[in-house]
Amino acid sequence: MSETVDFRVFEAHASVNTRATPSTYLFCLGTKKVFEGRARFPDNTVRTAKYSLWTFLPVNLFEQLTKMFNLFWLVQSIVSLIPGIAPTTPETTVAGFLLIVAVGMAKDFYEDLVRRMSDKAYNNAFVSVQRNDVFVQVASRTLQVGDVVRVREGAVVPADMVLVAASEGPAGGCLVETANLDGETSLKRFYPLATTS
Repeated sequence: MSETVDFRVFEAHASVNTRATPSTYLFCLGTKKVFEGRARFPDNTVRTAKYSLWTFLPVNLFEQLTKMFNLFWLVQSIVSLIPGIAPTTPETTVAGFLLIVAVGMAKDFYEDLVRRMSDKAYNNAFVSVQRNDVFVQVASRTLQVGDVVRVREGAVVPADMVLVAASEGPAGGCLVETANLDGETSLKRFYPLATTS
């Protein structure tokens, strides 16, 4: 009789919650034996920033000009530069257009800077990983496929993982809030495999 195996994969920002008692959960990113000799896997660095230093100006300028309001201002500014048909002076129209675009770019720059700082904090957060049969604290960005990660109650799951064991045993499992995945704030129960717990 074979056991049906149901692997559940968690997303990067899911957090673990349990009852009032402190609990420990072991997650695994995969088995190194299975993945040896295959394609190289990317690191665990999270990057939600939209722009880089070199792409901010061209990409954001393109985005600003695809907004209908800004496109209207651009056409109006071009028309105001044609002598004889312009109802307003070109200086005031072009200055207004440049001000609108500059304010939009400044807002996008600030939002991207906040995202970049959040990424840095998340990537530098410490997680407990088993290395050489001892659990050590390492930065989240250094996780690799095959690492066994210990996640405590209330902690954030640092990567896509499979539940290997829970301190409550195979029947207990753990409750995971997946609000960052699907927007649902209800807790979902996940169980480890009987063979690994």
